[in-house]
Amino acid sequence: MELQEKLKQEAINLGACEKGIASWGEPNLRDLCEKYFKYQDFCIKHNWPTLDEFKSVDQDELAKNGIFVQNARKADGMADMAVMGDAYVDIHVTRPCNITIRHNGDVLLSVDEGVLCYVSMYDESHLSVNKKVKGGRVAVSYWGGVIEDHELVDKVYYKTKKKDD
Repeated sequence: MELQEKLKQEAINLGACEKGIASWGEPNLRDLCEKYFKYQDFCIKHNWPTLDEFKSVDQDELAKNGIFVQNARKADGMADMAVMGDAYVDIHVTRPCNITIRHNGDVLLSVDEGVLCYVSMYDESHLSVNKKVKGGRVAVSYWGGVIEDHELVDKVYYKTKKKDD
């Protein structure tokens, strides 16, 4: 069974919404990444797709679509990014964006002046804000992990898990 069909069946079994399943079609990797960002709450709650499933696809193509699960990389200019597994990503933010850091993901973040970046942190993730680039704004929704250079983060929203999570 091809990975996309396997993932679709897993999503159905996990209780994905009808709208998400109906729009599935036969996605390529780009479409799959777009679905991950669009339905990220569902994906995080169910740890779906798994890290092994993400690791089974072309990592360069995955990175082009904003998802990083292994190896060290540099990234910039994307509106949505997810750093998972043991990935280390040096991110230069040049426009407003949303970044999710999960598992043991590690991010070094530089934000251009006048740009707002939202970061969601989970698990044992790690965020370090580059001291050399100031003027950008960083807001963090925090469910877990470590924030270095805390004084360079404009706002941290401490979250707790819902009882049904």
